[in-house]
Amino acid sequence: MHAKTGTGHAEALRVLLVAKRSAASARIQAIVQLRHLMFTAPDDLRARYATLPRSRFVDEVARLRPRAEADQVRHALKTAAVTLGRRVHDLDDQIATLDAQIAPLVRGVGVQVIACRNGGLVHVIAHRVVHGIVCP
Repeated sequence: MHAKTGTGHAEALRVLLVAKRSAASARIQAIVQLRHLMFTAPDDLRARYATLPRSRFVDEVARLRPRAEADQVRHALKTAAVTLGRRVHDLDDQIATLDAQIAPLVRGVGVQVIACRNGGLVHVIAHRVVHGIVCP
């Protein structure tokens, strides 16, 4: 079956990869926005998160519990930060779900591609399978 007919493994792979690329892009965007929020955060918050590796930074920020404070800007910043942190986690879950559906499709259609690319990235393999690109 071919992607243009809208049937078969190749089309299923194509549509799942569209969703995965979208989720990955939104994840990166949310992390960048979160980092930028922290650049302008009050000194104590900025110092608290400045040296953390990205995954720990997102985990810590997603666990924030914003409380009503006298400083409305600080409260708004914490609310925005926790929202973005949780969005990254939600997108991680979406990507994992999509990967679980993509893997058997790649195995079903692209065994020769996986073998000749030494197991490279799934999206590269899938792109080659969907578009009929053969390995040299």
